[in-house]
Amino acid sequence: MENKSLEEKMVKLFSEMQRKILYKEFPFEEYPVELIDNRSYIKYFMKYYDEIDEKLKNKFLISEIKYFNKDLRYRLLRDYEPFPKEITQEISNNREEVIKWLKENKGDEDYFRKKERSKSVVQIKINVNSILKKVFAANKPEYKFNEGYSFKGETKFSKKIANGNRIYILIERGSIISKLHFNFGFEKPLLQIDFSLLYPNAYTQGFKFDSAENLEENLYKFLKICDVILPYLEENIPKV
Repeated sequence: MENKSLEEKMVKLFSEMQRKILYKEFPFEEYPVELIDNRSYIKYFMKYYDEIDEKLKNKFLISEIKYFNKDLRYRLLRDYEPFPKEITQEISNNREEVIKWLKENKGDEDYFRKKERSKSVVQIKINVNSILKKVFAANKPEYKFNEGYSFKGETKFSKKIANGNRIYILIERGSIISKLHFNFGFEKPLLQIDFSLLYPNAYTQGFKFDSAENLEENLYKFLKICDVILPYLEENIPKV
């Protein structure tokens, strides 16, 4: 980042975006909650948003946004100052209350089922780049494969946006297991951010795959998240 002022503006932009997602405000009224990890309480909070007690809902939303803003400041501004204990306790208490409500009212959901031990996924021989290019060409043709980008284990797709800027999606491949991890970024300012910063779930955090079919299926799910997040960023980043 070029200066602190710009970093602060980026934190403000992403914080406002997260607030809109959690409050289901335009353009995030129909966020695809079905794509959020089944082990995330956020998934079920969003799923039963209209049923949860208003007072509890508002307390939870306020504290989650505080947490998210602090996390952003830590990652983008290297602000290492810890939360005051009372704020940490407030966030924890509100999460526990929401989980208690979910358990009492929606206790049959996956969140409360015993988590099966995940099977390890070994490295498999798949032409990942070929599949990435195929899926992006079919679903995000405006994002072009960067031929000149040649860092080992990384694939980059980018798109021109306003003011001569570019937004890009950078996909990293695991070296030990078959796993993809997603980042997005901009050329002006030079910035790269983990997708899961904006809205943590199974597909923005990355996913393991054990076959070409499984890889392709998960990529389509990830791009559904992009359909919601990227247009907002493409419109608002040039303003920053």
